[in-house]
Amino acid sequence: MLKYLKFMDQVKQINKQFELSYYEIELLDKAAKAHFSEQKIFARDLIYQRSVASQATLHAVFKGLLDKKLLSTKSHEEDGRIKKVTSKKLALEHCKRLHREINRVSVK
Repeated sequence: MLKYLKFMDQVKQINKQFELSYYEIELLDKAAKAHFSEQKIFARDLIYQRSVASQATLHAVFKGLLDKKLLSTKSHEEDGRIKKVTSKKLALEHCKRLHREINRVSVK
């Protein structure tokens, strides 16, 4: 149990270094899952996560992730209102650091 608690402390520390809020972590995790499973994800997929927060809150959070250069969007060729979301290098670095921490803890 102590190993788990230490791991969670380290995860919190990593998230703090990236200045991520709870809602930002939720959206970033969803985008990362899509990225690593090679599936497309769209802005609406992130903004309509009603189990996480209201649409207005998630829209602001999503905009913050774009401003922090963790995510980027590209407009659909036929319908410019549709925005495909891509995890940027900084977001992938966040995932890699979390992954390294999981491996570090599981090896001990």
